[in-house]
Amino acid sequence: MGNSMKVIGNGSTAMFVLGVIVGIIGLLGMGVNYPIYKKLLAQGKQKYAFEIMELAKEISEK
Repeated sequence: MGNSMKVIGNGSTAMFVLGVIVGIIGLLGMGVNYPIYKKLLAQGKQKYAFEIMELAKEISEK
Protein backbone atom coordinates (compact mmCIF):
# COMPACT_ATOMS: atom_id res chain seq x y z
CA MET A 1 0.00 0.00 0.00
CA GLY A 2 1.16 3.51 -0.70
CA ASN A 3 1.98 6.11 1.89
CA SER A 4 -1.32 7.90 1.35
CA MET A 5 -3.27 4.85 2.52
CA LYS A 6 -1.29 4.78 5.77
CA VAL A 7 -2.96 8.05 6.73
CA ILE A 8 -6.25 6.16 6.97
CA GLY A 9 -4.99 2.93 8.51
CA ASN A 10 -1.86 0.95 9.14
CA GLY A 11 -2.22 -1.01 5.90
CA SER A 12 -2.57 -4.42 7.50
CA THR A 13 -4.33 -7.28 5.80
CA ALA A 14 -6.78 -7.58 8.70
CA MET A 15 -7.95 -4.00 8.20
CA PHE A 16 -8.32 -4.62 4.47
CA VAL A 17 -10.46 -7.69 5.10
CA LEU A 18 -12.51 -5.77 7.66
CA GLY A 19 -13.07 -3.01 5.09
CA VAL A 20 -14.24 -5.52 2.49
CA ILE A 21 -16.64 -7.11 5.00
CA VAL A 22 -18.06 -3.73 6.01
CA GLY A 23 -18.46 -2.85 2.32
CA ILE A 24 -20.33 -6.08 1.61
CA ILE A 25 -22.63 -5.45 4.58
CA GLY A 26 -23.28 -1.96 3.20
CA LEU A 27 -24.11 -3.33 -0.24
CA LEU A 28 -26.51 -5.85 1.29
CA GLY A 29 -28.18 -3.06 3.24
CA MET A 30 -28.63 -1.04 0.06
CA GLY A 31 -30.01 -4.09 -1.73
CA VAL A 32 -32.61 -4.65 0.98
CA ASN A 33 -33.48 -0.97 1.28
CA TYR A 34 -34.27 -0.34 -2.40
CA PRO A 35 -37.35 -2.61 -2.69
CA ILE A 36 -38.68 -1.20 0.59
CA TYR A 37 -38.19 2.34 -0.73
CA LYS A 38 -39.98 1.53 -3.99
CA LYS A 39 -42.92 0.02 -2.11
CA LEU A 40 -43.25 2.99 0.24
CA LEU A 41 -42.96 5.41 -2.68
CA ALA A 42 -45.73 3.63 -4.59
CA GLN A 43 -47.95 3.67 -1.51
CA GLY A 44 -47.34 7.38 -1.02
CA LYS A 45 -48.14 8.13 -4.66
CA GLN A 46 -51.33 6.10 -4.46
CA LYS A 47 -52.34 7.77 -1.20
CA TYR A 48 -51.91 11.35 -2.41
CA ALA A 49 -52.59 11.02 -6.15
CA PHE A 50 -56.23 12.13 -5.95
CA GLU A 51 -55.44 15.18 -3.83
CA ILE A 52 -52.61 16.22 -6.13
CA MET A 53 -54.82 15.90 -9.22
CA GLU A 54 -57.56 17.96 -7.59
CA LEU A 55 -55.10 20.68 -6.63
CA ALA A 56 -53.65 20.67 -10.14
CA LYS A 57 -57.15 21.09 -11.63
CA GLU A 58 -57.87 23.93 -9.22
CA ILE A 59 -54.65 25.71 -10.16
CA SER A 60 -55.15 25.25 -13.89
CA GLU A 61 -58.71 26.62 -13.77
CA LYS A 62 -57.57 29.97 -12.35
